Amino acid sequence: MKVLLIGLNAKYIHSSLALYSIQAACQAAGQPVETLEYTINQDLLHILADIAGHRPAVAGIACYIWNREMVLNLAAALKKVLPDISIVLGGPEASGDAAAILRNQPAVDFVVQGEGETSFPELLATLAQGRTGRDVGGVAVRRDDGVALNGGVRVVDNLDDLPFAYREDMMPGLANRIIYYESSRGCPFDCSYCVSSLTRGVRHRSVAKVKEELRFLMAQGVKQVKFVDRTFNVLPDHYREIWRFLAAADTETNFHFEIVADLLTPAEVEWLAQVSPGRFQFEIGVQSLCEPTLKAIGRNNTWDRLRDNVRKLQRAGNIHLHLDLIIGLPEEDLESFRDSFNAVYSLQPAMLQLGFLKLLPGTRIRRDAAQHGYIWLDHTPYEILANHQLPYPAVRRLKLLEEVFNQTYNSGRFSRVLAFLVKFRANGNAFDFYQTLTDWWEREGLVGRAHSPEGVLSRLLEYSEQSSPEQKLRIGELLKFETLLDEAGALKGEKLDWNKTRWERQKADLWRNEEKLCRYVPDYRFSNWRDVKRNFPLEVFCFNLPQWLDHGEWPESGPTALLFDRRRAAWHCLDRQDFLVEDES
Repeated sequence: MKVLLIGLNAKYIHSSLALYSIQAACQAAGQPVETLEYTINQDLLHILADIAGHRPAVAGIACYIWNREMVLNLAAALKKVLPDISIVLGGPEASGDAAAILRNQPAVDFVVQGEGETSFPELLATLAQGRTGRDVGGVAVRRDDGVALNGGVRVVDNLDDLPFAYREDMMPGLANRIIYYESSRGCPFDCSYCVSSLTRGVRHRSVAKVKEELRFLMAQGVKQVKFVDRTFNVLPDHYREIWRFLAAADTETNFHFEIVADLLTPAEVEWLAQVSPGRFQFEIGVQSLCEPTLKAIGRNNTWDRLRDNVRKLQRAGNIHLHLDLIIGLPEEDLESFRDSFNAVYSLQPAMLQLGFLKLLPGTRIRRDAAQHGYIWLDHTPYEILANHQLPYPAVRRLKLLEEVFNQTYNSGRFSRVLAFLVKFRANGNAFDFYQTLTDWWEREGLVGRAHSPEGVLSRLLEYSEQSSPEQKLRIGELLKFETLLDEAGALKGEKLDWNKTRWERQKADLWRNEEKLCRYVPDYRFSNWRDVKRNFPLEVFCFNLPQWLDHGEWPESGPTALLFDRRRAAWHCLDRQDFLVEDES
């Protein structure tokens, strides 16, 4: 019996831990299965032809919010070209809506509810024996009298019973992709909008197992391991030992964790501040600071502790911090969301994700939708359109703000110029500034379009046209600074006012002087003019930029020469004895 496990990933760089884990469980049960992965950007007919060419008797397809429509279309098409195939859906999007899928999608034969490592092999065993598979626990089926859920959501009690999802022969095919890993399942919290609230409690894989499996991934040279634990730092004896193990490892692998920052103790924050740069990155769900909202969704934030912990980690600068807010939660209107936004923005995380509430099937907030006046999309992603506090025009405006915010702040390329604009164009009110920028973006016909980094730079320069001549000059100088610190080289600054050939002789003399430049860049060596100019650009700015960057005070004057090390996104203010800025006139 030929069995395929099929994943339609959002992007090629993603991989499907669920498929690998179920494949390992099936193989441990003596049932060989194959996995096939595609992306939602591929042509459906191409995917169909590829799957049909394998002639499977059973196809298990992972169903998520981002691929549901394509999965259902694929299932219907597979049933047409392979009428005898048994189609099994799994994953959170199918699990939470099993009855509706079986009622409305005749091509789907079974829906695995919850964790499939036990249910799916049991289903395969019954099908191999010629039985109908209608009585497998945790597998919803269609019957003459309706739909039978067979016990509903099923979980694996002991995660150590699960075989490791990755094998050495798989790793070449996963090169340069994100490797997902889990050391626990479940969540201790009960947020009304989250599918994790559908199961209670947290189960952990033993630390010894986790270390053994992470050793394997590090030995394979994996670039990033992304933990999918819903809240990693729940059990101190678990997460502390894993963090210590990874911090001490001789590896270049980066590890991503979702954490609750206000659970961190002062000693943990102090220890984390010493971890090698780039070893860890944290995603921190703040969601809201509005107390009535937090009460309505069953969530608690200790904001003072969260804020202080994030600030300390920000000062250390060794851990990439990604913070989240959700737009459209109950009881949060535009004013209270502005307060949440400004408070989180003031922490200046590497990324501030603005997500819109999604009323996911099976969640408590969807059951209580009428109470809060929710209007939402009937299809994926089930995103809200309005509620009692936010009418549709407000939601639409915030949607546009999210687009502009992602292309400016979340690009990570314009933090200094945006800080200047927030301070001097909006008196420090970040939300008001981004609203004003969004209004301008819309008037200029820029919304709904993809903009390259260089395009965004040009837009910010155009936006500065409505500033005073002095502010416009300062914005241009800051954009030059951002360009010279852009490691990826995506910013060219073609519309900016560069020195070009000014001070050309002084620059050439300094670039040749290894002894002098080594005082700023210890490993500096003169190689050739092309590499030197690319990696160590030298620019004279009209103002004393370090005074603004270090102290938030804009000097009236003071031309300053800065040397950049683009390999490290670093800069150095040159002493006037090393580079005298003269009046060329």
